[in-house]
Amino acid sequence: MIKTENSYSNFEWIQIINPSDEEIGQVRADYNLSWEMIQYATDNFESPRYDHYEDTDLVIVNGIAEKVKKGVKIQPIAFFIQNSTRLITFTNYATSQMLSDIIQKMPEGYKESIPPEKMQPFDLVLNAFYNLTAQYLDALSEVERKRNLLQSELYHKRNSEYLSELLNVKVELIYYLSALEKNRATLQQFRKEYQQKIDTPEIKYLRDIEIEMKQALDMANISTKIMNLLSDAYENIVNNKTNRSMSILTVASIVLAIPAIIVGFFGMNVTLPGEEEASAWLLITIGTILLMFWVYIILKKRGFFN
Repeated sequence: MIKTENSYSNFEWIQIINPSDEEIGQVRADYNLSWEMIQYATDNFESPRYDHYEDTDLVIVNGIAEKVKKGVKIQPIAFFIQNSTRLITFTNYATSQMLSDIIQKMPEGYKESIPPEKMQPFDLVLNAFYNLTAQYLDALSEVERKRNLLQSELYHKRNSEYLSELLNVKVELIYYLSALEKNRATLQQFRKEYQQKIDTPEIKYLRDIEIEMKQALDMANISTKIMNLLSDAYENIVNNKTNRSMSILTVASIVLAIPAIIVGFFGMNVTLPGEEEASAWLLITIGTILLMFWVYIILKKRGFFN
């Protein structure tokens, strides 16, 4: 699908949504985009990047397309800036749903200094960076809530369900951290190219985006470190529980081996002292119990139950 947005006086905005082969051919012919550039823009697994091609700049950023059952779906959004007079965006159906919000929504503090009639394609790309970073901050806040819940349940809920929740949160964090790092690298390349071409409000806006992105990265890194500590703590608790169970089983096997040895000894077909006594069975039983108790006390003092 190809849509043209004419609400900006200084440039036109062309939206390309999940294009067919025929539409790709039309876009290449109408807007002088190479096949290589189209491949980058339509690849759902393309990493964030900035490239310059003669009169066209390509910016690809990662956005949170949707949350799935076990993690999140991070997908790219591509922006082509042509001579500051045209903005071409490439999205699929998942990312197109959020594009209008992230590209046209500007923070209140910049609406007066960068009014719509003065906006350039560069400003819409900055909006995308700013609002995508805000989405990541919201997502990281949700991860923080899940992490706090898992941390509070660490000593009370140790089962496969807990382990699955722990793994899902760690996977989410890995996706967010990777996407933010790549977006930040792309933003730095973008700034290096454009910082001599923009006015003071845009420079201030760009710096604020970098601060927000750094905050998101710091938050993701801290959450990742805490999740790693939480995983290690969970593993230690499980290991300690397993070791304790093995210790109990070892003690039980040693103690229970005593009656088997004594019974086997008195079960031999040879004459043994006291076997004719009427109370022999009772004496053997009492002696066996006392011996088992003595072995138990020795093992306990040696720390088998610690």
